[in-house]
Amino acid sequence: MKKNRASFIVLIVVVVLVLGFTACDKLKMKNLKANHHLRQANGLYQEEKFKKAVEEYELALEFNPDLTSIYFHLATSYASLYKSMKETETNKMYGEKALEYLLKAKEHNPDDIQVAHVLGDLYEKMDKIDDAEECYLTILEKSKDNPKAYYVIASFYQTHGKFKKAVEMYKKRIDLDPDDPEGYHYIAGYYQNQKLWYKAVDSYELWISALIDPAIVRVHREVMQYHDDLDKIKSKKQYMTNVKKNKAIPQDQRNEIVAKINKELEEIGTEAEIAKLIEEKKIEVDDLKKQAEEKIKESPEQQKDKIAVAYYMLGLVFWNQTHQTSEDYMGPEERMQIIEKGIEVSKKSIELKKNYYEPWSIIGLLHRQKIKANPLKEAEYLAAWKVAYDKAISIRDRISRREKLRKELAEMGKQASANTEGGN
Repeated sequence: MKKNRASFIVLIVVVVLVLGFTACDKLKMKNLKANHHLRQANGLYQEEKFKKAVEEYELALEFNPDLTSIYFHLATSYASLYKSMKETETNKMYGEKALEYLLKAKEHNPDDIQVAHVLGDLYEKMDKIDDAEECYLTILEKSKDNPKAYYVIASFYQTHGKFKKAVEMYKKRIDLDPDDPEGYHYIAGYYQNQKLWYKAVDSYELWISALIDPAIVRVHREVMQYHDDLDKIKSKKQYMTNVKKNKAIPQDQRNEIVAKINKELEEIGTEAEIAKLIEEKKIEVDDLKKQAEEKIKESPEQQKDKIAVAYYMLGLVFWNQTHQTSEDYMGPEERMQIIEKGIEVSKKSIELKKNYYEPWSIIGLLHRQKIKANPLKEAEYLAAWKVAYDKAISIRDRISRREKLRKELAEMGKQASANTEGGN
């Protein structure tokens, strides 16, 4: 009896071991299959064959559900297949799957900015604007020191007509590093796209100043702060006047409000004091700009080229302003002033960068714009346009010939080298 029981126990142990090894083998086999499909999927993903990639990723997950790291790749594959505004069941499924896996990826990596970015983009494609905004604001909250985060959400606001918020983001980017020329470049481009010409001009000039000497920008920001203080004084005084006139407010309460406003006004300063500070700062800016002209001459060629491009783009704004504004909204005198400013900055661009033909094109186009201001001198302005146009074509063709010759010489050098090696 005991012998039979012992034999039975041994049999059970053997069966358990066999089953255990079988389970391990099955698990090992599943992992091998999962890894195989994962490798296939990654290759297809790199080749941007997303339809086949999702099939392989799904199979990899089927064999190994613990492969949570591939949620993001699965999501971006489906998101790449999803087309905005395409109303088919298949396309709807792509969007739903992309969202499903992105939310899973977010659950496993809640601080992953890349996941938030793709999720925001998907919500935007799905026209879920509030959800998209929340994602982009999350990115900004986690990347306050990254300029690109401000540009992402500014572009989002611009696309969806939230222009006030877009400007706010561009300005916050500038506040992040007021000495960095890039911030002024981006907001200038925004104003230009919105055809807010005078704001675009101011921002391009700040871009140029930041490239030449950031101290100019710093003083300019002080001046802007003083102007803000003047606006605050005006607003507070108006509010105080309204309070004094409002008989519905008890006298003691009115006195309390007025006293509080007067204290705030004292802290800001008087209009006369602030106006004096503004004039002093303007003189300081003018002095810095004069010194900057000398700094430009001493700048490395690469820096000169950047400043030249900035001057060229400013000239382009002046041309766009006069070209896109009809005679009903711009008088001859104002138009001529804008044209002359455009020609002036375009010439500065040419002085800084050798063989720069694009500004000559702008100068020519600006001369043609003079006809709107004074049609009686059309022949004179067309002659000036022809001179600038010919100059631009001449420089462009010379550069083209030089580049062609360079390529021919390089090819000849390769051929000579090949012949020498063949002879050896």
